[in-house]
Amino acid sequence: MGFLDLTIVSMFTITALSNSAYALVAPLLPFMISNRNIPQSLVGYIFAIYSVAVIFCSPLVGKMILLLGRRRLIQIGTLIMGLAFISFSLIDLFDNNNLFISAVFTVRFIQGFSSSCI
Repeated sequence: MGFLDLTIVSMFTITALSNSAYALVAPLLPFMISNRNIPQSLVGYIFAIYSVAVIFCSPLVGKMILLLGRRRLIQIGTLIMGLAFISFSLIDLFDNNNLFISAVFTVRFIQGFSSSCI
């Protein structure tokens, strides 16, 4: 019975973190954008790409469940999500605005993909 409780608590925690990943960048992103004199209108697109990734990657993830299994896919999704957050924290080191914007969109897409795995 203790294992079942630990599994449920782990699944709840992972799901809660995955679902909150969408908004975790909300406090930082507008400041990162405004400090670089990039149009604020891109913030909405940056948030939208996460949802687009979830929508488009979910059918792929459904096929991957048959190959990898649910547990392995959740582990992979959690690992990718962690790496994506670390990558997002390093994006601010880019000096070139075009590279910065491309990296933000790419990392947000990867976060959406990993969220669909979880």
